[in-house]
Amino acid sequence: MDVDIIISNLTQLQLMSRRGNRLTPDQQLTVTRLRKETPAPVLAHFDGILARDRKAVAEVRHGVCSGCYLRLPTSLINGNGGLLTTCETCGAYLSFEHEESRADMAMASA
Repeated sequence: MDVDIIISNLTQLQLMSRRGNRLTPDQQLTVTRLRKETPAPVLAHFDGILARDRKAVAEVRHGVCSGCYLRLPTSLINGNGGLLTTCETCGAYLSFEHEESRADMAMASA
């Protein structure tokens, strides 16, 4: 399964988990579908982080994890290579979407 799809699914699940039991029937079906589409080991790690009331998916902004607010090693930021990556400090799955779009904009303006 594509890493971008996994991160997108986990992000949606994280948002819906904040609503608790206040999900509509359609949203409950979406949660069920997303959980079925997510690989079991990834889902287990995700659920474990949420159970500790922490962010399970964190955006990377300016090289900083938005889950623990610590700077990530440059090798991790530059060496992502389309792999599912977790923060070495807080364990959150890292979303590099914003980081990549900034790099694309910088290259386009050069």
